[in-house]
Amino acid sequence: MHLVKWEKIVQPKKTGGLGITDLQYRNDALLAKWVWKWHQENHKSWNKWMREKYLISQGTSFADGFKNKKVSSFFSTVLNTLVTHQDKLKIDKEDLQWQIGNGESILFWHDAWSKGIIMAKAFPKLYSLSLFKHASLKQFLDVIRNPRVSETQLWKRNLRCWEQVEIPKLLSHASNFIPCQRKDQMMWAITNKPFNVKDCYDILSGGNQIAFGAYNLIWSLKIPPKVHYFLWSLLSDSLPTAHLLQKRFKGNLILSKCVICHNSDETQDHIFWGCEYATWAWHFVEVWWEVKVSKNNFWSSFHKFKSPSVKAAWGIVLAATLWTIWLSRNQTVFENNKLGRKALEGSPSPQNFTLV
Repeated sequence: MHLVKWEKIVQPKKTGGLGITDLQYRNDALLAKWVWKWHQENHKSWNKWMREKYLISQGTSFADGFKNKKVSSFFSTVLNTLVTHQDKLKIDKEDLQWQIGNGESILFWHDAWSKGIIMAKAFPKLYSLSLFKHASLKQFLDVIRNPRVSETQLWKRNLRCWEQVEIPKLLSHASNFIPCQRKDQMMWAITNKPFNVKDCYDILSGGNQIAFGAYNLIWSLKIPPKVHYFLWSLLSDSLPTAHLLQKRFKGNLILSKCVICHNSDETQDHIFWGCEYATWAWHFVEVWWEVKVSKNNFWSSFHKFKSPSVKAAWGIVLAATLWTIWLSRNQTVFENNKLGRKALEGSPSPQNFTLV
């Protein structure tokens, strides 16, 4: 019986999932890396060979370059991945930016090296007239700033007066460019750092969402894995209580009443906060630690303690209490053995719960 959606299970633990890898998303992230390599390694032999074979010019995006062309099944799969996740996975030419170093790897007209602006699109008339369409940033600036280079060596014809006005605007983008020894570095605009498969996988699976404090907390506790999973199920509202099972199996003879007190439906809130088992257990903890515990202040109660070791001990106590209530409830349901108050308070012993 599935109690939690697969989409949640594959999310990272910090955002409420179990951190199980979704192989489809992992494969898509690995395929997306080839789009990154396509733009980053445009000087390598395999890249030049592919561009010549499919007549793809420098500066053309991956999607536009391979669109409506008969390519290998591998590159067809990469292209399909790009199209399928086009809303989330923005990794083509327009979504890549550069940190300028020596300017030798950046294409002046085609790369977004100045505030995400592509010069070929910002200055289309100058681009159409340029004789250095595929020059690097350093090459183009060296030529255009050289007083010995004539206008006819830069452009297909002499520029009109309204076209010459665009030159200072074009060069203003490179006004702060000073070549250095460091190599240029391509950055992914979404993460503002170089592409890596983990970041891509997190974006596809939703793992880049803001972490929820309670989930972070339960996985940091030094408790057995089965109790980790129990607390995760509790936070996910997926414990197989009678109330939940009756909702899932409509028409079946499943009693939803609490088997301990018979006063209310057996929901999670009732089991851990309203039933007499819960009342006894939390009273015992409050007397022991002199801390008031309720559903509303359960997770915030950690802030009452400043010492990390005390916080860790308090987390173990809370986990042990919840686990004890659940085990006692199961003993009543499956073994018809209802515990008394003294037996309940003494139940988290080293023999059956080695936490405290």
